[in-house]
Amino acid sequence: MEIRSLANTNFETLYKAFSRAFADYEVQINKRQFQAMLVRRGFDAGLSFAAFDAGDIVAFTLNGTGDLSGCPRHTTLGREHFPNTGDGAWLPACSSTRYLF
Repeated sequence: MEIRSLANTNFETLYKAFSRAFADYEVQINKRQFQAMLVRRGFDAGLSFAAFDAGDIVAFTLNGTGDLSGCPRHTTLGREHFPNTGDGAWLPACSSTRYLF
């Protein structure tokens, strides 16, 4: 297993992992909606990371930056790990919006 930035990960790989992670949610989003969400929330692949096992994403944290009422912010867009692929202990302990000062 290797942990690395998502900076060089293509959209299809990211969408596949996101869809798999949230497959049990009642509401699903398509590729267009996922892309729009990433843009809207300021997704930054260079600040986002995943655990890869045999080339597949088995855990991830998607992070973004932006501005909220003039205040710079960091947002965790989503994080997940898949059953039987480790305990997800490498993921950040919190997945809420944070304000940078």
